[in-house]
Amino acid sequence: MGQALLNRSAQVLRAIGETENYDVMDRLEVMVLKHNPKSLPEAATMLDVVAVNVAAGQRCDGLDVRAVQVVASFLREQHP
Repeated sequence: MGQALLNRSAQVLRAIGETENYDVMDRLEVMVLKHNPKSLPEAATMLDVVAVNVAAGQRCDGLDVRAVQVVASFLREQHP
């Protein structure tokens, strides 16, 4: 998944959140949260999605926690 797709997904998630179409929103969230970042902007986008979940309460499937762990690991690899 490229940065453009991650950015678009984040935009769609924000827009969908306003219309309460939770099925589509959940599928997009899962796609973003299962992603392994390949750049700092991708990592930041993942954290943006996690931040929304944290504000609303944790996801029941734990994907938000997994995403934070993956981003943290990615960031550590960037600065050995």
